[in-house]
Amino acid sequence: MMERMVQLGLVERSEDTTDRRVKHIALSAHGRTLIQTSLAARRAWLDEAAEQLSPENRAAILTSLQTLLEAVERVEGKEK
Repeated sequence: MMERMVQLGLVERSEDTTDRRVKHIALSAHGRTLIQTSLAARRAWLDEAAEQLSPENRAAILTSLQTLLEAVERVEGKEK
């Protein structure tokens, strides 16, 4: 899969100068642009969907997301 991503120009692969068995992978400019474009499209889609909700429903979702974020932060704190 990584080779395909390299071929598509999404990532760049290079060898470690001290150990040829080690490969370094970095997101290419094209890959970064693709991700940014995808995130912007997803954000626009979510904004459009949110416009269909009542203010009460938006507030309820926001409260639920805040609760979920707090739970995630607690779990991540345990992993460290």
